[in-house]
Amino acid sequence: MKQILFFICIIGFTLNGFAQSDFGGKFKPIPAAKFPIAPKKKPSIVTEIPPSTAVPPINVPNVFNSPDVKTPNSSFKIGTPAPISMIPKNEFANPGDVYKEKMAQDLNKTLNENNAPLLKKNFDFGDYKTKSEYLIVKYRDFIYVDGDLLRVYLNYNVIRSELFLEGILKEIKIVLNPGINKVEFEALNTGTSGGNTAEIQIYDDKNNLITTNFWDNLAAGFKGSILLIKE
Repeated sequence: MKQILFFICIIGFTLNGFAQSDFGGKFKPIPAAKFPIAPKKKPSIVTEIPPSTAVPPINVPNVFNSPDVKTPNSSFKIGTPAPISMIPKNEFANPGDVYKEKMAQDLNKTLNENNAPLLKKNFDFGDYKTKSEYLIVKYRDFIYVDGDLLRVYLNYNVIRSELFLEGILKEIKIVLNPGINKVEFEALNTGTSGGNTAEIQIYDDKNNLITTNFWDNLAAGFKGSILLIKE
């Protein structure tokens, strides 16, 4: 048994010697890398920017009222920020402003059937003394029924807010106060065919005619008045 172990040891030493002799002359170790390793340089890319072409300015439309805001042929360019104001302004023009003045002139020249301009005056029906307890007022549109309206006052107080003028005579009764009674008839509007056209007849309580009057093409807001002193 001892001989067998001795023989195995001799064989092991022999193989180890051969192995060292084989690798001793041929093996070359790889040298360790040197740190830090410099990064590879990327090739630089040069981008050539073409010369900028001239961009024509934008001519904005004239939509401003303010003379301080530049409009066509100004320095306004694409990308130019607009001035900011904390105060709200209504600088944009109203398209209807162009016609406003003309419309106002045309309105004042509204013609009726007789080609007469709108009347802008008050009418005085006169001053009267009476013993009548009340008045009977008859009224109508004496030309065309086109929507004319009247408002009636007694001593500056409204007693009839709206009377529609028809083609036939309609009537109301106004009770008189002792002393002074001022009765006013206001043209409340103008009709579709021209100014206000009213005929007014005033009677006492005995159906006696006190006065009659009319206006042709009266502008809205103007009045006819009568002063009565009740005795």
